[in-house]
Amino acid sequence: MLPSGQVMRALRKARISAYALDSKGFGAHRDRTYLNQFQWSHGGHAFAGFWASVTVMSIHLDGVAKLW
Repeated sequence: MLPSGQVMRALRKARISAYALDSKGFGAHRDRTYLNQFQWSHGGHAFAGFWASVTVMSIHLDGVAKLW
């Protein structure tokens, strides 16, 4: 039987090795990802378009105001 110190060291080393292998992607599937696919909705397009037009108009009006 192994002394308890050697058992604990072996378990710790195995855990560290497992984390290292997991972080490098060994054994990972091709389609594994932590990112989700993003799909624009109609409301999202309208929201982005509205704020883009507000931004463009505010820049334009700021330039017009400097001309006066």
